[in-house]
Amino acid sequence: MGRSKRSFLVALGLVLLLVAAGCGLGQEQNAAQDRAVTLTGLPEQKVLPELIAAYNQAGRKYNFRFQPDVSLPADCYLDTRFKVQELTRQGQLQPLKLQAYPVPAALKDEDDYWCGVFYDPVVLLVNHQFARERGQEQLRDWYSLPQMKQARLALENLTDTASTKDFLAALASHMGQAECLQYFKTLQPLAGTYGKFPITSIRMVAGGDADLALTRSSFVAPYLESDFPAYIQVPEGGTPVTLYAFAVAKTSRNQEAGADFLEWLLTAPAAQKLLRPAGYYPLPAAADKEAVAALWLNTFYKDSQAVDTLADAWVKTIRLGDKTMEVKK
Repeated sequence: MGRSKRSFLVALGLVLLLVAAGCGLGQEQNAAQDRAVTLTGLPEQKVLPELIAAYNQAGRKYNFRFQPDVSLPADCYLDTRFKVQELTRQGQLQPLKLQAYPVPAALKDEDDYWCGVFYDPVVLLVNHQFARERGQEQLRDWYSLPQMKQARLALENLTDTASTKDFLAALASHMGQAECLQYFKTLQPLAGTYGKFPITSIRMVAGGDADLALTRSSFVAPYLESDFPAYIQVPEGGTPVTLYAFAVAKTSRNQEAGADFLEWLLTAPAAQKLLRPAGYYPLPAAADKEAVAALWLNTFYKDSQAVDTLADAWVKTIRLGDKTMEVKK
């Protein structure tokens, strides 16, 4: 056999070996992807994929994969307390393998079907110039807000999104529905517009078209840079919050993996490093009863129908009761 022919056969053999190795590596990668524990939830948020990437990079025992389509089956959920409670009532969850995590009893399911991991509070967004002119000390809690005469308040339309409905339901759970609706009546002299999107209120305060806004911490957090002309303030005594909770699907065989991810969420500095800049707050210690009581949750409106009924009452009492209110996009 000639030298050139032998060289050709050797080269061909090497190519075939590389192709086989590549196929094997691809199969291994596909198999690893198939073995990954799927986690879904937090729609329209980039935080969950970032948390999953940080968990996988931490070298833990399990491999997680983000499932962006919440309608598809998944092993685990990280979503609002309201949504995981609905899954619990539908019999779609299994009890968590909880360790001795210092999570307050009010922030987890009594039968361990879900466990709170962080929360998103409703905050006051205050224009710096307004605060200098009127005095920051005048803004303390929810009941001092109606006393800010001549202030211009930007609000979202509270029936447009699940987030605003959750805010309304949490406030009504704390105050009582009648008092809550009356409270919004006291805000009407301040509220010139109701925005359709969170960014509307934020832009109005930043641009000086409004002095104050009620918004969620996670919505405004990306804009809070050193030169942003406004700051956030959590009302003293408590505020409505959206609690985010972790749960494992009833059909999943990855209970141990779910327990490991939950432990990492609650204890790892890397998780808090991602959550805090995104506007999410860690849970208070179980022993801090005052801090736990300051987290106002929707405890009265148990299902979507009850929340929608409350939202309809808000529309009839507040929006239709004053047809001069404008809705801005």
